[in-house]
Amino acid sequence: MDSYLVFRLTGGTRFCTDLSNASRTQLFDIRRLAWDAELYRLFDMDIACLPQVQHSDGDFGAGLGRWPIAAVPGDSHAALLGQGCLEEGEAKGTFGTGSSAMINTGGAPLYSRSGLS
Repeated sequence: MDSYLVFRLTGGTRFCTDLSNASRTQLFDIRRLAWDAELYRLFDMDIACLPQVQHSDGDFGAGLGRWPIAAVPGDSHAALLGQGCLEEGEAKGTFGTGSSAMINTGGAPLYSRSGLS
């Protein structure tokens, strides 16, 4: 949804998303911070159809021709920051239409040793 809105707000000049939204597609390799070409071959998809991925606070262009779009983070990821989980080990839970539990793991991903992904 974010890439569609950015595309429309910039008059079609930008087609991009941020790391948090890309990671939620399960088509994004969070280790390499890039779309997973192997998955695209598996599903016979054209990787060029996907939006450019950049950091959440990147330059997403100018909305309606003049106002900068300065961030498009995913809602759960933004909530982690918004709820003040700024230190490694701090966590939050969100319950509603969708639910998520997130933890600030510091500068590197923390991979499950129990088979969770």
